[in-house]
Parts: sequence; structure tokens; C-alpha cells
Amino acid sequence: MKALGGKSLIAIGALHCSVGLAFGLDTLAQIVSDGFVNAVEPHVGRMYWFWFMVTGVLMIVVGQLTHSIERRRDTLPGYLGWEILALGVFATAAIPVSGGWLVIGAGIYLLLKGRQKVGQRGQRGAV
Repeated sequence: MKALGGKSLIAIGALHCSVGLAFGLDTLAQIVSDGFVNAVEPHVGRMYWFWFMVTGVLMIVVGQLTHSIERRRDTLPGYLGWEILALGVFATAAIPVSGGWLVIGAGIYLLLKGRQKVGQRGQRGAV
């Protein structure tokens, strides 16, 4: 299998942030016009938008780390696929028509990828 787990997480995070920007430009403008610092709380809409964007950025960060590990042909932690899958199931159960299905797909891919044997570089104790 190719190293697609990290790239898929990066793409999901980028899509998440793109949707947030597309639908939240007014919210971003309000935050900026209020000086950004301490301009999110107590406005509930701004808080939702802010954490929506943070979630997308965190998905990109996890994707970059995953891609780096995959490129080195090291073994991904076994829990990563399960946790990404659980996140996708949780999100999809709460909002069935959402990007949660993409996260489920990435989690399944990471689980399958984790079952494959890795190259010499990723094997512990290899000479």
C-alpha cells in the first residue's frame, strides 16, 4: 500500500478548514474587526467557528506526522487507526451527512496499513 494515510488526513483537514472559511468569512471578519485578541468568547457562533477551524488544523498536523512516519516506512502506532476510526464513527453518528465518512475511511485505511509488514528501516532489531 502506498503512503496515503497521512495525505488523506491532510486532505480532510484542508477540506474542513476550507468549508470553515467558505461559510465563516463573516465570523472571521467580526473577530478581526474586534481586534482578534479576546474577540471569540462569549460569542457562541464565534466559538463554534473557532473550534471548527482548530479541529481542521489539528487534523492537518496529525496528517503531517502520519505522512512523515509513512515516508520513513516506520510502523504507525496501532492505536492511531482505531482512534481515527472512532472519531469518524462518533462524528458520523452525530451528523450522518458530514465529512465523518471520510474520517472513517482514513481510519480503516490506517488500520489496514498497520497490519502490513514494513520495510527494513521500520523493523525493530533489523540489521
